[in-house]
Amino acid sequence: MPAQITSRRRWIFRLTAIAIGFLPLVVVEIGLRWIDGREDSRPSDGFDGTGLFTPVQADQPSGTVTWEISPRRSNYFCHASFVAPKPPNTRRVFVLGGSTVQGRPYASETAFAKFLELRLNSADTDRRHEVINCGGVSYASDRVERILHEVLGHQPDAIVLYIGHNEFLEDRLEDRHGQQHASSAQRWINWAAGKSRAVGVLREVWTGTDLAGSSNRSTDPEGTFFDLQTRLDREGGMRAFRRDSSWRNQVERQFEQTLDRMVRTCRKQRIPLIVCVPASDVVRTPPFKVEPNPSALPSQDAFMREAWQTIVDAETDQTERFRLARNLLEIDSEHAGAHFVLGRAAYDRDPTPESCSDAARKHLIAARDFDVCPLRATTTIEETVRSIGQVASKTSPVQLVDIPRLFDRPPLMRSAIEDDIADPGWFVDHVHPTISGHRRIATELSRTFETWGWFERSNVTEDRYQEVAREHLSTLGEEYYQRGKQRLEGLQRWAAGRSGQTTIEQ
Repeated sequence: MPAQITSRRRWIFRLTAIAIGFLPLVVVEIGLRWIDGREDSRPSDGFDGTGLFTPVQADQPSGTVTWEISPRRSNYFCHASFVAPKPPNTRRVFVLGGSTVQGRPYASETAFAKFLELRLNSADTDRRHEVINCGGVSYASDRVERILHEVLGHQPDAIVLYIGHNEFLEDRLEDRHGQQHASSAQRWINWAAGKSRAVGVLREVWTGTDLAGSSNRSTDPEGTFFDLQTRLDREGGMRAFRRDSSWRNQVERQFEQTLDRMVRTCRKQRIPLIVCVPASDVVRTPPFKVEPNPSALPSQDAFMREAWQTIVDAETDQTERFRLARNLLEIDSEHAGAHFVLGRAAYDRDPTPESCSDAARKHLIAARDFDVCPLRATTTIEETVRSIGQVASKTSPVQLVDIPRLFDRPPLMRSAIEDDIADPGWFVDHVHPTISGHRRIATELSRTFETWGWFERSNVTEDRYQEVAREHLSTLGEEYYQRGKQRLEGLQRWAAGRSGQTTIEQ
């Protein structure tokens, strides 16, 4: 018994000594967090000039202030402005998302937000409708979430969300600190260190920069949160993408958490919300990067690399190409390149779009989902948007608009084609819709506003919209479309990781 008591006392002494050693760090951490809380007691709404919008002009007699997207954000956003407080008899809609929302490769003048504004104003001439385009190039959901909190302070009558394609572009999660392939213990340590304000201060002192976190206004005095550099913005950026299902799954889970918070925020503020399922082309767009299974045996790895080089060789016989692709999938069921080769072959064999086979669909979707450089929303992200949107719509003014199913028909056909593949005719590249695609999205969005009682559709309002839309497009000029073509070429080079070509030449 005395020996047991002595041993117990020894452990108590050791634990007490450790606790006393950590006590100063705990006190410093609590003190720093208390100071941060005092400095950031107001919500992060961007009203201090570090947000997306900035006040540029005040009208003293009326007491109104004009807000516009800061010129400092012009690398990522198109110009947009509004007046605060909101004028009487005005409805204001903010559209949030990435480059699809912005209207790339063109600009906001032919984005679905603009056509939605034309539709609403044509259908209801008694009110003024503002549809404000907040689409940021390469912006992922975490950045869009901050913009959502900002625009909620500017009297919105509705919010439209179109997100999901940009989730894998930045060094997110542990990879922000170069730890994508770290062990679980290393990841936990880095996560804990990243949460510590004391560690953040030490980093600031050591590096002379602010690394404590961009979501807090006190650590983002210049609004650098809105500036970003994606992996593909760096020379040879494609090399940063490695085949890692664990990392992919973590990003998808983070997207789910972020979208859920955004929906809950709008519900709490009682702001009507439209959530769009992002659409992408899987027929004309091959995977941007292909890698064999990193866990394969050396002999299997050598075979897969040699087989893939034979497949992409233009002189390879088609029969041999398909045989090798099937052999690849027997060894590596997640080989994106082999899936695309077989999926595209099955798709091309179908005599009509209506008869798109299950094999074509399965392989084409898998080629997108297993792309080592995922520049398109995966099936998991699409289903996450559908699930969250459908659940929220049962108890609040939240409406789901399913763009892949909306595009599940050729542009010139009236009836839908139930093959679960968005028709490639709606896209100018891997994710960006054609101008006709943007008009189609705007029409579908307007149906939601009609069900909300914003207007009543009729032949008269439809004719008025068509006329207004024609007049709007006629004012853009040939130069506008030429710039869009140039941006498209640049976008294709960027998406190829500055290598000059995609994995499979189109």
